[in-house]
Amino acid sequence: MELAHILAALTGIGLALFAITSSKLATGLLVCLFACNLFLVLSTARHVQLVGARRRFRRSEQASRDQRINPYEYYLFVLGSGGHTKEMLMMMDDGYCSFQNFHRRYLISSGDAMSTNHVVDYETELEALCATQALMNPPANTIGARMRYPTCIFTNGPATGFFVGLAAHLLKLLYVVPETSMHIVYIESWARITTLSLTGKLFYYTGIADVLVQHKEVAEKYKVQYCGEIVFNARREI
Repeated sequence: MELAHILAALTGIGLALFAITSSKLATGLLVCLFACNLFLVLSTARHVQLVGARRRFRRSEQASRDQRINPYEYYLFVLGSGGHTKEMLMMMDDGYCSFQNFHRRYLISSGDAMSTNHVVDYETELEALCATQALMNPPANTIGARMRYPTCIFTNGPATGFFVGLAAHLLKLLYVVPETSMHIVYIESWARITTLSLTGKLFYYTGIADVLVQHKEVAEKYKVQYCGEIVFNARREI
């Protein structure tokens, strides 16, 4: 409703300027206002379409969770510094989202040696170190071409994860990548017992990601998916 009011106001201003004067400046302003209105309308419509597609994808993913894994799919994990990386690896080992059944790639901030070491240790223990090596040397064969975009992007913060998710959403908004790829999933920290973190709220209110929480109180408050205390369900010591 607020967007409609803004569009109406912009249109009214443009018409008023055009009525007052027929100068080239007024005509140019009117054209700019019309273009802005059109862009806002199309962007909003596309955003709503993507949100609907995300929800359909979530239902189909849950329905086919036990089916054969597509060899051309992979998950991308956005790792934050410090405790965020440790917590993400613990949640990956839980098995709630079947992380281990997919090829995995990691997005780590430049200079974050601690996160890199954690990932190498984790993959070495799983006897899958090649998953991280693939990030440095992408395959040039047919499989590599078909794995151009991740099926899902997982993050648990901090704000870096939101900017990655926002960039992925904008790429889909502009039809640069297919809407069936780069499905964004945000897993809230176990430490958030009663409310979402700032990053969680950004994902929640923009609607660009599925938000998973580890406490029932938070799930009931925001009407989001409760996944249990998966950070404590790791099958191995991380």
